[in-house]
Amino acid sequence: MKRISTLLVMGILLSACNPTGEDPNQVKNVTLDASELSVMPGTSVSGDIESLGTLDQEGEEDDPTSYLQFNSEDDIVFDVSFAIPDDINLEFVNKIQLHTNLLFTEELDVSFALAVNEQEGGTSWTPLATVTPKENWRVNRSTVEFDMSFVEDGFLTVRVSSPTNSFSVDQLQLVLNSKRVDSVDPPTGGGDWWKPEMGTPWHIQYIGDLLIEDKYKVYNIDLFDNSAEFIQSLQAQGKKVICYFSAGSYENWRVDAGDFPSEVVGRRLAGWPGERWLNTRNREALRPIMEARLALAAQKGCDGVDPDNVDGYINNTGFNLSYEDTLLYNRMIAEIAHSYGLAVGLKNDVGQLDDLVDWYDFAVNESCFQYNECDGYRVFTSQGKPVYHIEYNNSTSAFCAQAADSGMDSMQKNRNLDAWASTCF
Repeated sequence: MKRISTLLVMGILLSACNPTGEDPNQVKNVTLDASELSVMPGTSVSGDIESLGTLDQEGEEDDPTSYLQFNSEDDIVFDVSFAIPDDINLEFVNKIQLHTNLLFTEELDVSFALAVNEQEGGTSWTPLATVTPKENWRVNRSTVEFDMSFVEDGFLTVRVSSPTNSFSVDQLQLVLNSKRVDSVDPPTGGGDWWKPEMGTPWHIQYIGDLLIEDKYKVYNIDLFDNSAEFIQSLQAQGKKVICYFSAGSYENWRVDAGDFPSEVVGRRLAGWPGERWLNTRNREALRPIMEARLALAAQKGCDGVDPDNVDGYINNTGFNLSYEDTLLYNRMIAEIAHSYGLAVGLKNDVGQLDDLVDWYDFAVNESCFQYNECDGYRVFTSQGKPVYHIEYNNSTSAFCAQAADSGMDSMQKNRNLDAWASTCF
């Protein structure tokens, strides 16, 4: 019997307004665990429905005791229901987002179809997405939006199906979030910082001697590991320089590691020794640290910055960060960067592209073709904002044509981001 160990994360975000009239842009954040599980055909062979509410595995971790496992002699089909709290007025909900994160341990031609019950006699289902793994340990992330017509009698039901006879699930949660707008208005585009242009050949490298070639006009390099003199020497050759730093994680080897209070340091980032998630809800504690980093970027003469790990709300940080927590933190980072005359890029964080495009000058994406996420970046390219895109597991022959159609500036890199690159330009 073939077995797939699958890490499946589904967070459904309800973007709503508060009907009380106190603040038209705010509603409390509520995280709900699955309230009912039905498996047909098949059985749940280990764990219980409560285990679906805790995500305690990251990266390539695969502890069978942390999963709710399903077996069947036929295809697996199960329904998960979520109860909407009585104090949420669905009349004021704008949209629902279904976030999925699938992790496969075997390279199998298996697709997962997710559907939402239309509640018309209990038999009609509308497909939302189908994801097919192509790589071992392939994480498939996607965001699907749908309207409120799928909520019936205070419940929303999601159907997950797969043409396999065994797999496991680690988390299913429903997250209700506000769409509160930060007090700071987005930039108007009239600032005097650098405005990157689409179609400009670029290079990214964090280890080894930097590969310097005439064709590359934009360089993405580490903020801390490069001196002001080196950055300025690149600019003297007509290059623009983007300086990388992590805005959402603690790195114990950085010179400012001692500035982070212990209460903002959370769970480790799987696969990245010495690195842990930050509690980006605590903007008061993190703002001076990030402002110092952005001031350093300005002092060194960086043209722009690439803040990493800014999607904490879809990761197991240890802090149960909400969509709004992450949104407000990312807007804060953009605000500070612009105040120092720096262009700023949005790294990954696909679920917030629409809400952050007006705040950011470009985007940096890793593996959007592998994760079926590339279409979301049209919100950037439609505004003439470049998307600097990297694939690690796919060759350029597999994605360059699609990347060009999407307007992205794409390349294949080694995951350690050394000098090697195979570009689409």
